[in-house]
Amino acid sequence: CTALETVTISEGVETMGSHAFANCSSLTNVSLPSTITVLNEFAFSNCSSLESISLEHITKIKESAFITCTSLESVEFSADLDEIGNWAFAQCAALESVSFENVTKLTALGNYVFAGCAMLRSIDIPAGVRDIGVLTFYDCSRLSSITIPDSVETVDFGAFNYTRWYQDCTD
Repeated sequence: CTALETVTISEGVETMGSHAFANCSSLTNVSLPSTITVLNEFAFSNCSSLESISLEHITKIKESAFITCTSLESVEFSADLDEIGNWAFAQCAALESVSFENVTKLTALGNYVFAGCAMLRSIDIPAGVRDIGVLTFYDCSRLSSITIPDSVETVDFGAFNYTRWYQDCTD
């Protein structure tokens, strides 16, 4: 899948299988219908040319859905987002902007969700999140501003290791 540049999925399609567009290295433009609400495992993994995608109707992002999308720069989540699986955005080295604005149903950030997102500078974890998983923001080396809501009960092993924020807090 090296020549595919644009994907438009028609309204009415409800399911997109795991690995559906994995390794489509030239994919730059994706249009998802409102009828797809779940992105399955590895759906867009290693789509190294994908810079942005609208997730306005997505309620569940499964494991490794965007892992190693090295050109992905920004993500804006649906207000109805209630699940982000392990490794979902890991190694998205160009990811600078993550917006959880209006997200109210999310209760956990999985393990390694944003690990290795070197360009990520700030994150406002939404109110309602209770658990931050293992190494969730590991090696986000420029991450210097983090807002953690009062709802958080568990910050698991190394969740913020190798971030600028963690270094500033422990100096």
